[in-house]
Amino acid sequence: MKLRILAVTCAALAISALGATAAGASTHIDVRPYLGTIGIGTSVPGDPDSVLCLVLQDGASPTYGGKVNGVVVPARSGELNINIRAQDLVTVLPTCVSTAISIDTVDGTNTVLPGTKPHTGTLQISTTAAVQPGIYATATTSVRVHYAAGQVIKAPTGSTVTGGALSGGSFVDLKLKPVATITKASLNLAACADNQYLIDSNTPDLSKSNAPKATKLDLVSPFSTTPKLGDAGVYVATIRDCAENTATTPGKPATTKIAVSGAAGAVSVDFLNSSTDNPRVWDTTRGSSCGAAKTGGTFGATALLESRVLICKGDYGDEIPLSLTVRNWIASGVGFKDSYGIIHPGPPVEILTGSIS
Repeated sequence: MKLRILAVTCAALAISALGATAAGASTHIDVRPYLGTIGIGTSVPGDPDSVLCLVLQDGASPTYGGKVNGVVVPARSGELNINIRAQDLVTVLPTCVSTAISIDTVDGTNTVLPGTKPHTGTLQISTTAAVQPGIYATATTSVRVHYAAGQVIKAPTGSTVTGGALSGGSFVDLKLKPVATITKASLNLAACADNQYLIDSNTPDLSKSNAPKATKLDLVSPFSTTPKLGDAGVYVATIRDCAENTATTPGKPATTKIAVSGAAGAVSVDFLNSSTDNPRVWDTTRGSSCGAAKTGGTFGATALLESRVLICKGDYGDEIPLSLTVRNWIASGVGFKDSYGIIHPGPPVEILTGSIS
């Protein structure tokens, strides 16, 4: 079953630090998901047949010849040579639009709170991520805390130290407690296609409704699809697939408090990256109920469709067994152009600065 992660285009270095301070100002960071140095996007955003696509460097060393899939594209003069592939890393695709996500600190709650004792305080950071509709995942954010001589940082509950030290140095990197990122589906009913699926009544799809598993039928070689056409308990159904709307949806704010003690001095927090683990995306072939289509579609007139095309309630699909790094990127710099940010990650972004008195 194809995996759909809808996207919008971000073409430039997209870091817009709006002067985050202890007074509760905010920072906006545009990020993208990566599998190491492989960019992730969708082939045709907003189209029901859009599929997950991957962008990777062409060759072992960077070459800036403006090639896509081995062919020079004049509009990409001086760009990093790239290959665009389907999720099997073999099938060649002509285009891939990067999946865009934004992370924002939350006004008013992103601040330094004074402690009740001298030389103590709390760094309070609150962030929210805006992602595409119809996503269910676990997200983990990593930050870097800079501190002054003599200060001691207390790791928040559920976090782990991944770099530096909690005291005796100048910074510590913290992987914060994982949080659930869930956005409701938002279907584009003007962008639908009717496709034939094999319905396996012997195998539940492991969704909340535990319905029979649906697998898209390979119309070119229908007997190659597993489960096999003609197997006991396997039948064919025509189901209407609709694309997700592409507008991002803000998630719930996640607030973290980091205690500081020991000495007066400057403190600050940088955003390093986030990870999204085992994401699931909305699947219109699932759900607790399916009903007959009431409008015309791919296969003909309304009267015929009412008896042969199903629209299902939908549910989140199977977990995609990936841990995606969500980070910022540099599109161009001295001697290179890399609009996908494949091999040029962006630097840490300061999201809070202040002092402990």
